[in-house]
Amino acid sequence: MPSGYYDALENPISEEEYWRQIDYEQEFGTPYVRDKDAERANLEKSVSLLVHPDTECASDVARRITE
Repeated sequence: MPSGYYDALENPISEEEYWRQIDYEQEFGTPYVRDKDAERANLEKSVSLLVHPDTECASDVARRITE
């Protein structure tokens, strides 16, 4: 398996998500379990965007938006 961060089912996750799961387990004493119903509902929500075409993104994260 390549180096990186993985959840309990060996799915690759971001470092941020990894530490979020660790914090959850330390706070509540139980393993973190994803709420897949809530995640599916969030996929249906609309998104508002403000775009400035003459500026560059200085963020570490960039996403491609498709219709």
